[in-house]
Amino acid sequence: MWIRATIIGLAVFTTMVGAAFARDHTFSNGKLSDDQFYAAISCKAKLDGRCQEKPTRWPAYLSNQLTVGLAQVQKGTSKVQEAVVRTALKDSVAMINASGANLKLRYVSGIMAHRTWIKVHIVQPQGLRHIIKGVSLKGINGLKAQNARTKLYVTKNHQIGRVGVTISNTITDPVQLRALVLEELVQSLGLMWDIENPFYNKISIFSQSGPDNLLKIEGQDKAALQRHYPF
Repeated sequence: MWIRATIIGLAVFTTMVGAAFARDHTFSNGKLSDDQFYAAISCKAKLDGRCQEKPTRWPAYLSNQLTVGLAQVQKGTSKVQEAVVRTALKDSVAMINASGANLKLRYVSGIMAHRTWIKVHIVQPQGLRHIIKGVSLKGINGLKAQNARTKLYVTKNHQIGRVGVTISNTITDPVQLRALVLEELVQSLGLMWDIENPFYNKISIFSQSGPDNLLKIEGQDKAALQRHYPF
């Protein structure tokens, strides 16, 4: 997890960039209580419940009108990959909307995809170090592409102002692509921290060592999302 300050207009944002297989996560063993699980993924809390980071979320006036779009497809991406990501975005938006959380997302395409609150980019890693280049949002160019990254622009009041997501076009497996899109969209809602815990490897999209093949929001994942955005 990298943290830096970015100035946009007159507002000061903290940029939080997370990645699939990021090194910032918590360690635990066995099933966590709902309180422990939520605290771990929302504020990087240890088992004693103490947060290591401030929890972030979209403000109420935006959380029910969030737009999501595929803003950029870089050269080298196949038509099949692009189609899978577009379908995965639509499916993930539908799952989040049906999760029982107080959220409403809408997938948009065409020119409007460049004006969304959550912008998704399929990127072509550059050079031997697989660096991201050519993304319009600041704060992510120059970073290693990894499989996926989510960048939150957060105000001093810990509210999310916008989000950029990058998916590497080196990922060719359709199931993995779909799983990454779902995970990154959920993380774009403020649940940014992974868990290193064997119990969750096959059942949670927040598992640090999971196989990247989970295509549903279930169990404690769903409960945590509902808790983060209650009615």
